[in-house]
Amino acid sequence: MHPDTLRQLIANCRSSKGRALGFPRDWRPHTIRNPHAPGMYLTDAGAWELIADYLEGGGAYFEMTLNVPPQAPALCFELSIIDPQTVYVKLQIGTRNVAIGRSFHFSER
Repeated sequence: MHPDTLRQLIANCRSSKGRALGFPRDWRPHTIRNPHAPGMYLTDAGAWELIADYLEGGGAYFEMTLNVPPQAPALCFELSIIDPQTVYVKLQIGTRNVAIGRSFHFSER
């Protein structure tokens, strides 16, 4: 992914106007304990912040094209939040690099 595209995607993850939830989706941050607030669960905003931090920190991801919508670009990766479990994340990249949440849940592998 081009560095400018990634920078814009990260900025959009951090902006409520630059992100959205897509369909179909499996978006469950409220089932995952917040690593920065013991005893609390993640909010949607907290999930977006973790995603932005991961990408900004140079975390590994792979690019893919979705079947729904056809040929839409997306990024997939896993976050290590609570050992030994990881969180599976899939972001569709929309027009003007809008971040579209498609998956955020414990990995089932």
